[in-house]
Amino acid sequence: MSAAKSGGGLVVDCDVHCPLPSVEDLAPFLSKHWNDYVREVGYRQLVGVNYTYPTWSEMLSPTRGESAEELAADVLSRADIAILNVYYGLESQQHPYLVGALSTAVNQWLTETWLGSPDDRYLGSVAVAPQHAQIAAQEIRRAAGDGRFAAVLLPARSWEPYGNQRFWPIWEAAAETGLIPAITYGGSIGTPSTPNGWVHGLLEEYAGFQQVFAAHVSSLIANGVFNRFPDLKVVILESGWTWLPALAWRMDAEWKAVRREVPWVREPPSEYIRRHVRVTTQPIDAAPDPKSIRVAIEHLGDDGMLMYGSDYPREYEPGIELLLSSLTKHQAERVMSRNAIDTYRQLERHLAASSGAG
Repeated sequence: MSAAKSGGGLVVDCDVHCPLPSVEDLAPFLSKHWNDYVREVGYRQLVGVNYTYPTWSEMLSPTRGESAEELAADVLSRADIAILNVYYGLESQQHPYLVGALSTAVNQWLTETWLGSPDDRYLGSVAVAPQHAQIAAQEIRRAAGDGRFAAVLLPARSWEPYGNQRFWPIWEAAAETGLIPAITYGGSIGTPSTPNGWVHGLLEEYAGFQQVFAAHVSSLIANGVFNRFPDLKVVILESGWTWLPALAWRMDAEWKAVRREVPWVREPPSEYIRRHVRVTTQPIDAAPDPKSIRVAIEHLGDDGMLMYGSDYPREYEPGIELLLSSLTKHQAERVMSRNAIDTYRQLERHLAASSGAG
């Protein structure tokens, strides 16, 4: 048993990647028209980035835990409840009706293959194509009716920052249904991950990707998304988290000088970040010693912002054990479960229903 569960308290893993479905796996959930179409055009699922680093394709398309039983034996030995994310490269498709059919098929496949198990320790994230925001909003509302989805999965690499009004139907649907938007690493749209253009390999790509997440956080605040949807929370997955306080400090300083430009931003941006933004633990991008980690936690400024997310099946150093050894008992309980329960409305309902059934 890992240190994550050795303390005996509830553990919620907010970021687990289950094996991806093939196009053939989706066939039962597509109409004859779309099955014929994907066969004729030779459609294949895309991954988020294309590099030659030997293990990267395996990391993006996890294969560990090829059955529900194997995944449960691995993931659920470390956590009591896991939120499953299926990244399917839907943002790469510009055909609006095809991508609508594919997103529904992916979510139905997830429901029947993983969430339909008698083991009720999984919740899902709704896969959508954010470039077609109205279609994405329809899928969010459809999937929310199932009751087994907790989040909406969005790729970090996008056509514009997510505060842009073209994406507001997604935020409206998320706020209406209580599903939590979760922005994750990756995105297949053919644009570079830096404002200066393309980088040459995985080291530059992955180490510098926090600037993409930072652009979304800045955009959501500056464009008034959290003013329009005051109960909305957004989770940032697989980004690290030590960059977030620096962004908050910089935004506060600039806001004081130019706030006439954004009169709807009525509070310092750091307040919006503390109230609306949540980050997951892995990867831990602080220096690998308890003192540095404690300082990084203090810089976040709120015990409610950090949530356990393993990013399974990827493994990181340092691991969650070092983080837990750097926290007080109260902080560890918040990171491992309480913050997720406070964030994901469906998780709270799920636990209440499970408790009632017991």
